[in-house]
Amino acid sequence: MMKRKLLYGIGLLAVFFMMSCEDLEDTYDEWSGDGMVRYVGKAGDVEVAPGWERLRVTWKNGNDANVKYTKVTWQSDKESGLKEKYIPLQKDKASDTLWIENLDNALYTIRVSNLTADSTESFTREVYGLPYTSEHENLSVISRGIINFYPLGNRMAVTLDEKNDYLKEVMLHYIGTDGNKHEWDILENMSDTLEVDQWGTMIQLVGNMFLLPEEGVSWGINFNEPLTITRKGRVAECLDEIPFTEVTLEKGERVWSTHFTLWMNQLYGPDWESRVNTIEEIDLDYDLATFEDLFYLPALKQVNLGKNRYLCEALDMWGMKGVEKDYVSLTDEYKALMTLQYLKTTRGVETNVYNGMYFSGKLGDPNLGEMSYTKFLQQLGKIDADLLNHYAVADQTQPEIVPLAWEDWGLMCSDTTYSGNNNTGSMGWLLDDDRKKCFSPGKRFEIKTYELTFDMKTPQMVHGFKFVQAHPDAITEDYKKVLGYLLSAVKIEVSNDAVSWTNATYVDGYITVGNNAGEATYITIPEELRQEVRYIRLSMANNKVDEMDGVATYSLKLGDFIPYTEP
Repeated sequence: MMKRKLLYGIGLLAVFFMMSCEDLEDTYDEWSGDGMVRYVGKAGDVEVAPGWERLRVTWKNGNDANVKYTKVTWQSDKESGLKEKYIPLQKDKASDTLWIENLDNALYTIRVSNLTADSTESFTREVYGLPYTSEHENLSVISRGIINFYPLGNRMAVTLDEKNDYLKEVMLHYIGTDGNKHEWDILENMSDTLEVDQWGTMIQLVGNMFLLPEEGVSWGINFNEPLTITRKGRVAECLDEIPFTEVTLEKGERVWSTHFTLWMNQLYGPDWESRVNTIEEIDLDYDLATFEDLFYLPALKQVNLGKNRYLCEALDMWGMKGVEKDYVSLTDEYKALMTLQYLKTTRGVETNVYNGMYFSGKLGDPNLGEMSYTKFLQQLGKIDADLLNHYAVADQTQPEIVPLAWEDWGLMCSDTTYSGNNNTGSMGWLLDDDRKKCFSPGKRFEIKTYELTFDMKTPQMVHGFKFVQAHPDAITEDYKKVLGYLLSAVKIEVSNDAVSWTNATYVDGYITVGNNAGEATYITIPEELRQEVRYIRLSMANNKVDEMDGVATYSLKLGDFIPYTEP
C-alpha cells in the first residue's frame, strides 16, 4: 500500500513537472470530463512599434511543434471591419515580423495567435498601436525651422528655431527677383555660432537671426511667388523617416508678442492695429520680450528707447550712490540689436537710446570683462558702429505741464492715518512737487493695497499725471534697500460721483511706471478719453522692504503724484 502511494506521488510530481515545462513553451495539457485537452502554444513577447502610416508587429514563435501559422488581426477604433493575415511558421526562426501598411490616423487593436494544421487556435495576445500620419498630434509641434519672418522690401528677416535631433533637412525655397529658383539651408543656420577673439580667448555665442538673401548676392526675393519650406526627419518613436508636408509661408502673417500688444494698447488704444501702417515714430520705454514686432510697422522711421524715462540726475548711468539700477530691460539684446540693424539696412530707420536703456548689459562671460553685446556684434561686423544714437539724462527735456491747484482738495486714504495734508508722510506730500518729501504709510507685516482718493471739489479737465518715485535722499536706510520701496505699477481711475469709476487711460488695470529712485513718469490721458472729472483714485500695493525677527515687513514710498493740464 505504501509503495503504491509513493509511486502515485512520484507520478503526480512528474505530471506537474511536465506541465510546468510545457507552460514555459506556452503549451500545456488539461484534464476535463471528456479527457485530456491540449492547448496550442501562444506567440510570445508580442510588441508593436509605429512607422509612417504603418505598424510593425513582432513576436516570438515558441516551441510548439504543432503550430503551422501565426494569425494576426487588426482593427481601427474608427472602423468596424476586422482585417487579418496568416503567416506560415518558419521553424528556423525564433521570432517573426509583420508590417501592417496603409493605415490611418487611428488607434489599432492588434491580436496575435498561433494555429495548428487543423486550425486549432491558441490563446490570443492583444496589443495596441498608433501609426504616424500627417494628422498625428506629435507632428504638429515639429518646427518648420523659421519661427517668424518679416518681408522688408525685397529682403526678409527671419528668426530661426534651435536645432533638434528630429530634423535632418530643412530648406527654404523661393523665386528671386532674377527669375530663378533659390534655396537657403535653414537647418545649417539654426543655432548659428558667433565667435570673436577677446584678449586671446575665443568666445562663442549662439545667434539665430538672418537677413535674406544674405550679403553678396545680386538678387532679392520675389514676394509675388510662393515661399515654401521642405523638411525631412524623424521622431524618436517612429521607425521611418517622415515625409513632412511642405509648408507655405503666408506673406501677410503677423504674430504680435504679448508685451508689444499691451504696450501698443497703452499708446493707441484697443484699435491700435488699425494704425500700424501709418506709425512713423515709436517710443519704447519698458521691458519688452522682443523688438521684432517693429518689422510689422511699414512706415517706421524712428525708434526711441527710454525717451520717456526721466531718471534722477543723482543716479547717473553708472549707478551713483551704490543704488542698483533697475531700468535696464530684460529684452534679448542680440535679437533687439539685429532687429534695429535690419530696419536700418532695409528702411533707414534711426534708433535713439536714452540713458543706456535696453543695451547696458554684459555678455555674462567672465573672459569678456566689460564687453557688451553692442561691442561684440560690432567686432563681428553684424551691426554698424553708429547704429545707436546715445543720449544721457542731461539731454532730456521733461514735458511742460500746469499742475492743478490742490490746496482745497479733499485727500482721503484707505488708511485714514495718512489722509489730508496735516502730518508727515500724508497724501499732501504727493502734491507739493518735492520728491524728497514722500507719502509713506510706514512698515507693516502684511501686503496691503492703498487707495488714495483726490476730491477736487469741482469737475476739472485733467490731461495727465506726473508720477515721481521717492528721491534717494528721502530713504534713510541702506541704499541697497532703496528699490524695495519703489513702485513698478499703479492703478489710476476717475469718477464724477466717487461711486462709478473708469480707467484714466486705455490700460485696464495697473499702469507700468519707471521704477528707479527719483524717476519721473508722465502718464498722459489719451485725448479721446479726456473729460471733466471730480474724483481721482490712485491704487498701489506695498512691497517687501525688510525683515524683523525673521518676519517680512512691507512698505512703500512715493515722491509725487501731480494731476496736470497742458500749457
